[in-house]
Amino acid sequence: MRGWVKAFTVEGVLLGVLYTWAAAADTDHTAGVKLLDEGRYKEAAQRLAKAYRSHPSDCRIAFDYARVAPCSLAVAIYTKCSGDTTVPDSLRAASYGMLGDYSFVHSAFKTAAERYRLASTIRSDPYYRHRWALAAAALHDVTTARSLWHTITLDHGTLLALEAHYRIGLLDMDAGHYDSAFQRFSRTGELDAARPWTIAATAAKLECAIKLGRADSAKVLEKRLQPFGDRLLEKDLLTLAALRTEEKAPAAPAPSDGETSDGAAYTLQVGAFGSLDNATSLQKRLEQRFGEVSILPVTLSDQVFYRVRIGTFQSKSAAEAYGGDSLTPAGIAFKAVAK
Repeated sequence: MRGWVKAFTVEGVLLGVLYTWAAAADTDHTAGVKLLDEGRYKEAAQRLAKAYRSHPSDCRIAFDYARVAPCSLAVAIYTKCSGDTTVPDSLRAASYGMLGDYSFVHSAFKTAAERYRLASTIRSDPYYRHRWALAAAALHDVTTARSLWHTITLDHGTLLALEAHYRIGLLDMDAGHYDSAFQRFSRTGELDAARPWTIAATAAKLECAIKLGRADSAKVLEKRLQPFGDRLLEKDLLTLAALRTEEKAPAAPAPSDGETSDGAAYTLQVGAFGSLDNATSLQKRLEQRFGEVSILPVTLSDQVFYRVRIGTFQSKSAAEAYGGDSLTPAGIAFKAVAK
């Protein structure tokens, strides 16, 4: 009897220790997640690491720790959680999704696409289909990307549906289908700084309007974009600047014989940047192979651009001939302009 009481007492002590240990791990886990939500990542890592050391087999704790763990350990945790069929489907899908993200940022798009596919198979979530479509597009698998984004657009009104229209519009633009791209960009919602794709979609819609010769639409779109100039890409800023320049001063007619009418020389423009560092970087690369490379700063609508140019030629035809012989084989796009 006395031995039984002693064993019972020891078991009770052990259970108490285990309960305290589990409670402490749960406290560390809860506190760590809260710190993560507050953006206090260093403190979160400490609390979550402590919880993980206490309960390494708890995938719920492990998954949250992986969000701040070293990359190699995080990948190992996500791999374990994704392959454990006893883990809730939501956590397995999220683990595959995180593995997809790791592959995507390392440009392993084929692996990323497969992991996003597995995530969407386990849990039907448009987010995973969206990420799968991005990976497919990076692989130039346009058919898969378009199909996935199309299914997302069927969920009318959601943010992902609006972004999916933008993504399909980009595919249409790449294929030269500017009219259908214009229609897609029109379905992406109102301009909103909190939704970057709405700004990018409007800039792309402007480019389509210009290519389609819809001057009235182009003017309206340009006006809408003006408050968002600091959020546009360089190519979009250049599109706007070119549009304004064309409105203020029509281009001079090209001489019929290829020579300038006033004896001015020609040069080949190979790039234009809003950043002097970017322009200088290109200049240095090209100088090693093509010799004379200059940078011309120009101000358009209060925005300074730096044009990178190669060579000096006595006629437009001579400039274009050099470009065709020397630049095109090197994969460098050019435009002959008066110097």
